[in-house]
Amino acid sequence: MKQPLHERIRSDFEARILSGELLPGARLPTEAELMRDYDCARMTVNKALSALASTFRSKYSPIR
Repeated sequence: MKQPLHERIRSDFEARILSGELLPGARLPTEAELMRDYDCARMTVNKALSALASTFRSKYSPIR
């Protein structure tokens, strides 16, 4: 079964965090950049980043 896109986005960023590529406090790409990079809707990006924030118990504040 194909993985939903919001889960793929979340897992991509989780891997980057766990590998040390993204450090604590690092800025993530904007919603617009992620929408372009993953060819998806803002709602998909929001769902992915909210899940990521929940996983790492951090705050997600969208920057458009």
